[in-house]
Amino acid sequence: METTDWGTLTDELVQHMFEMAEGDVLILSYGAHYVQMKQGPRWLSIEAVANEFLPDEVRLDEAGQRRLTELGWAAPDPPASYNWHQDTAFPIRSDEARRLATMMAVTLDEVFRVTHPAELSRDEFNVRTV
Repeated sequence: METTDWGTLTDELVQHMFEMAEGDVLILSYGAHYVQMKQGPRWLSIEAVANEFLPDEVRLDEAGQRRLTELGWAAPDPPASYNWHQDTAFPIRSDEARRLATMMAVTLDEVFRVTHPAELSRDEFNVRTV
């Protein structure tokens, strides 16, 4: 991704959702913070890292966690999900893909305070071939 702004990142994430195969995972990270999407046989899942996995100095405060809830993330609910998450049926509708991609981009920008999408690290793999 040669992402120039958050809107472009959102567009790229939407496109990526339609190109994923079962088992595909995309992780966008900045330091210890990350968001990821995973493709299952009949679902697409997005996640944002929870405080449990973050060093004390970069954990989200109450306002950050409240913002995740406002954006539509479901709170961690172990053992079902240890991270903030949102799942949707697959194949995904275009409006739903846009909503999930926006959640991811806004989380990186506003909650995790990534100053520019170019600072993100990207990791892609398929869990069925690893």
